Amino acid sequence: MLAIIVSKKSASWNDVKNRLEVAWGEFNQNTLVFHLNWLIDAGLVEKVPMDDRYVYSPTKLGVKRTNDEASELLKELGVQHGRRKAQHQD
Repeated sequence: MLAIIVSKKSASWNDVKNRLEVAWGEFNQNTLVFHLNWLIDAGLVEKVPMDDRYVYSPTKLGVKRTNDEASELLKELGVQHGRRKAQHQD
């Protein structure tokens, strides 16, 4: 959810819901609200009024955490890829 919000710079509740459902199928609305509120409480996302609705915008901490996690994942994938490549050479 955080990555969706960070990638879009801000996202409405429907934006987040639709992206999650494309990836994983139907989502329980209460689960979505629970996790969005958790992101707000953790200081990773802000709920910002916009026109007649709210959007969720990442905080600086939310952007940093997303970037850190993406970098770590890429590093891990690189290590795993390197190991597989070395195994095939034997």
